[in-house]
Amino acid sequence: MSEINRISSLISDCYSLVVNTALLTTHRVTLLTNTVLNTMKLKPLIFLIALFCSCSQWKYDKISGQKPVESKEEIDSVLSTLEKLRYSDLSDNYKERTGNIGVFKKMVEDGTFYRIREQDASKFIVGSIRLGNLLTHDRYHKFDLNRKSYQQIWLIDKHLLYKLLELKLELGKKGFDPDGFTVRDGHRHPAHNKLIGGASRSQHIAGKAVDIVILDINQDGKENNSDKQIVLDLLDKKVIQERGGIGRYPGTMVVHFDVRGKKARWDSY
Repeated sequence: MSEINRISSLISDCYSLVVNTALLTTHRVTLLTNTVLNTMKLKPLIFLIALFCSCSQWKYDKISGQKPVESKEEIDSVLSTLEKLRYSDLSDNYKERTGNIGVFKKMVEDGTFYRIREQDASKFIVGSIRLGNLLTHDRYHKFDLNRKSYQQIWLIDKHLLYKLLELKLELGKKGFDPDGFTVRDGHRHPAHNKLIGGASRSQHIAGKAVDIVILDINQDGKENNSDKQIVLDLLDKKVIQERGGIGRYPGTMVVHFDVRGKKARWDSY
């Protein structure tokens, strides 16, 4: 990965950290920030932004009274509150800017797009995972601190959301922490995917993939490969099986899975 792509990816990690802060315990925040922010040397600034974002999300939670999303029907209910778009509804400017044209048109033209406005990003979409965690975090991603000019186009296959929920439910059934991971990446349009060095035909482009960061799944006070293996085993044997892809990425705490419809397994980025 080039230096520019490495830095871009690191910045994306920082942003994901900020967005996820409201969902984490103090212990988890400390572990994640020490990994990413010590490298960036922006700890005070990021913490201030994270604190503001967390307060904004907690305010939304209090006003809306929303509860964690725990069934497919509840996922569908949240999606029904969003403005649904077809590929033909998207502006030519958006398609060209994001690269959703040419060879990528076939990957996305039959997908379901949503226009995300204002506080939509604070809505729970799977468990306590917020919709904003699954958006493309590119340079056009508007995130003003007053939450008044936030707007984004989101492409998502709802079956991916169902699988994310299934993973949480299976973890809970086995006595593990169903909230023991955070979302690093969801939808990535072609232009952003290329910028950060993603695979040229990544399932993220079609809204069919998610990357998660594994935390203390087995609740033993440590975050290590034992936690990651629990998730990989569940994905391989129960959640994804032959119906999608799993990126194992050894040496990291990151796991990719997708709903491409056929089996795929790999180790390297």
